[in-house]
Amino acid sequence: MQHKTTGALLALTLASSSALAAWPNITVSYLEQTGVAAANTPIEMWVRVTADREIGTAAGFPFGFDAADLPKTETIYDFSTNTRKTYTFASYTSLSIIPGWSCTPRCDPPGYTFQSFYAPSSSTDPRAFTNLAGSERLLTGDFLVGSFIPDGSVTSGTVTFSLVPALNFNVQGVATDGTQLNAYLGPANGFNACPYDKRDTCSFTRTITSVPEPSSLWLWGLGVIGVGAARRVGGRRV
Repeated sequence: MQHKTTGALLALTLASSSALAAWPNITVSYLEQTGVAAANTPIEMWVRVTADREIGTAAGFPFGFDAADLPKTETIYDFSTNTRKTYTFASYTSLSIIPGWSCTPRCDPPGYTFQSFYAPSSSTDPRAFTNLAGSERLLTGDFLVGSFIPDGSVTSGTVTFSLVPALNFNVQGVATDGTQLNAYLGPANGFNACPYDKRDTCSFTRTITSVPEPSSLWLWGLGVIGVGAARRVGGRRV
């Protein structure tokens, strides 16, 4: 009995590995996962997006994915009859790229407020992560997700920002009766910078350094001026 159970588990593992191997190799990673920041400076979150093949409507069916992994059905709720009906895809027409993020437990850690970055779609420096939405093909490279704006209450220590950028995809198509369909495509939580099972060890952090008080900077400036004056006076005496 033990031998049969082990064999069944092995078969399940192989089947799961085969299914996972079908996904394209898309990565979303923090460009600078750790670092140092001044207490009064906004902290930018950048990500790097890579893909081992062309992804998107422009690639044509099956849009860079394995045809076997495309959704086969979509269940639609009919409010007029208060019922659900499942439709089968008869054909596939396009792919939607959906950039986004999740936060556990919150996007704004104590002392900071997150502001997502938006830029015109024609802008390339910097490119906004949100601009990936609506593209006919998945663009790769470095993208600015947004900035964490400090309120001045955190002056030192390490701050963990729980915001995790991710890419998700939806495929569009039609059923045999002409009904427009739109279904999710991809791994359970999308392609993201921190897999859910590694949130404890994978995070975006900054070590915050204190900023000198204006009075301290003034005194420091006087000190520098004094040293410079002494050197000039000494030079004239030689």
